[in-house]
Parts: sequence; structure tokens; C-alpha cells
Amino acid sequence: MSTPYSDADPFATPAVGNPAAASTLGFQAPRTAVVKALYVYLALCLVRATLIVLLGSGTNDAQTLASRPGLAYPYGVVVLLAGATYVFTAVLWGMWVTRAARNLRSMAPEAVFEFSPASHVWWYLVPVLALWRPLEGMREIDLVSRLSIDIEDAPKPAPVGPWWALFLVEGILAWIGAASQAWVIQAIAAGMACGLAWTATRMIIAINETQRRWQAGLARD
Repeated sequence: MSTPYSDADPFATPAVGNPAAASTLGFQAPRTAVVKALYVYLALCLVRATLIVLLGSGTNDAQTLASRPGLAYPYGVVVLLAGATYVFTAVLWGMWVTRAARNLRSMAPEAVFEFSPASHVWWYLVPVLALWRPLEGMREIDLVSRLSIDIEDAPKPAPVGPWWALFLVEGILAWIGAASQAWVIQAIAAGMACGLAWTATRMIIAINETQRRWQAGLARD
């Protein structure tokens, strides 16, 4: 097991507390609804990417709805559904990440955490710092979760880095595509959104599984 993080050693890994002090008190089963929502969003992004290619192929921009009325209605419906699903998924994401962060307090009761459970949500709203602080917060959740269980039970790290890289790149491409109305960029951005949704599901499932293993291991003890 890793050495507990303490004020006496500022360079110690900010990971786990004394395993003997660990308790399921306050621990809640990881949320899974966000994974289901991400799968729905992934499917909508795939449909949207396909429609963008069909609408834009043979043209120089994305302003082709008028010339292809047969695709205009389904495209509009998919865009609305994808937008609504994105907002709903963001809410579920916030609920998931705050619970995962709170569970760390039971898994590592003596650890000193850099991020509060709520800060895992509001860092996304802070200009400039939102470019990296949510990434650091997610790394804390993944690291502490893995170091809180026996090394032989520890799973591989969650794909936190790839998830954040896709999050940033997809956001940039979506902004460029909307500003330029270039259908190729919009199609790539929609494809990146698919990759982002898939990677996010892998990350959430990995962290959830780690926290479940910790709970199961404590119950066995």
C-alpha cells in the first residue's frame, strides 16, 4: 500500500490514507446513468456526422439544407436531440463526478485532497483554468481510487489523458466548424465527439470498477 499523504511530507503521493481507518461509512455505489446517456449521445453523434457528410459532400460549405430538403428535417431533429442529450449528460456527469470524489473521503480518510467534490464541477466554468484544472481533478480521482486498493487488485489507469485531449480538440473543432460553416470540419468535430463519448464511458467504467473493488475488498476484510 502507498504511504499516506501528510503535511509532514509535502512530496508524498496525494493518494490514500491509513487503510485500517478506511470505512464504507459515507461511501455510495458509483453512478452509472451517465454511461447510458453517453451511449445515447454517441449514437446521435454518429448519425449527425453521417448526415453532415451527406449534406456537405460535393459542396464547399455546410449550407446545403435548402438544396437537400429530404435531409433537412432529420438533420434538424438529430441536432436538437444531440443538444438536449448533451445537456442531460452534463448534469449526470456532474452528479457522477461529485459522488466519485466524495467516495474518496471514505476510501482514503487520512488523505489531503487538492479538489473538493464540488470543485470537480465548477472548475469547468472558470475561464482559462478550465483548460487543465478538470483534468487534474480527474487524475486525482483515478489515482486515489487505484492506490486505495491492494496492488494485486488494482486495475489499469483510466484513460484520463486521452479523454481530456479529445475534449479539448473536439471543442476547438466544433467552434471552428460553426464559425466557418465548413462541413468537413463539422464532420470531423462530430466524429471527434463520438470518440470523446466513447473514451468518457471507458474512463467512468474504469473508475467505477476500481471503487467497487475497494468496497468489495473492505467487505471481505
